[in-house]
Amino acid sequence: MPDLRVLGAGESPSDPDNNIVLTEVTRSRGLQEYTVTVTIDGKALSTAGPFQDREEAVEQASAEASHYALEPIYVRQEID
Repeated sequence: MPDLRVLGAGESPSDPDNNIVLTEVTRSRGLQEYTVTVTIDGKALSTAGPFQDREEAVEQASAEASHYALEPIYVRQEID
């Protein structure tokens, strides 16, 4: 199981230039959508998604974390 850390409101990853963020967006009808963003040297290197299933998004984030040797995976929760 990957190390997931939930970001609070206004909170950023401890290393803003090198991280992986799984964003969980709750849409107006209660539907959830997930994206995974990899940031290296302050630039978004890749974005995956949207995913409808959280488990699938976590698996993608975990694969990215392993590939880029980045831990933890940060989780940002948003309401659309």
